[in-house]
Amino acid sequence: QVLANSLLGSFDVVADAGELCSAGFVMDLARFRWDALAKVEELLRLIASSLMLLRSDGRFLVLVDGQPREFLVSFVSAFPVEVRAQGREDGPCLFEFKLSEPVT
Repeated sequence: QVLANSLLGSFDVVADAGELCSAGFVMDLARFRWDALAKVEELLRLIASSLMLLRSDGRFLVLVDGQPREFLVSFVSAFPVEVRAQGREDGPCLFEFKLSEPVT
């Protein structure tokens, strides 16, 4: 816990390496997958813990795959971030969430 607290606000970039998906960051209506609906609070806490590591103007990178993609993006955009897609309209897309103010 002490180490985690000492890292708050320390990084310019944090990239999700699959932790969100393994925690249930899945929504694909065409395949009858809506795991995210059952884990809203857990996912929001996990996203917040990642965002807390960032300095102001830091970036959180997440590969988002699913439909509707906007639903999954809305989990992160519930925090003070600017959203930028780094890919195509269909299939997996890398999203960059730029922190506009610290998350505490």
